[in-house]
Amino acid sequence: MVGVFQQAVPVPGIEGLFVPSGTRGRVLKVVGEKTALVRWEYSPSGVYVLLLHLAQDMYLNNKEEVFYTLDLLSRLVSFNT
Repeated sequence: MVGVFQQAVPVPGIEGLFVPSGTRGRVLKVVGEKTALVRWEYSPSGVYVLLLHLAQDMYLNNKEEVFYTLDLLSRLVSFNT
């Protein structure tokens, strides 16, 4: 599965995994029943996408995901300094 997708596309054989809309990507290898190695390209920066997820998770009061997103952002910032 390769291409630029206008809407989310389910990945065959991997339940619950979708290629996000507006991205270009492909499944490189299916590793296990619930695991796949994928590559997606998305024009906005990864930090921008993480901030959007953080805002959404905070709105939904999803504390565990907020913690993981903040941890990842912290690692990105400390790695680049």
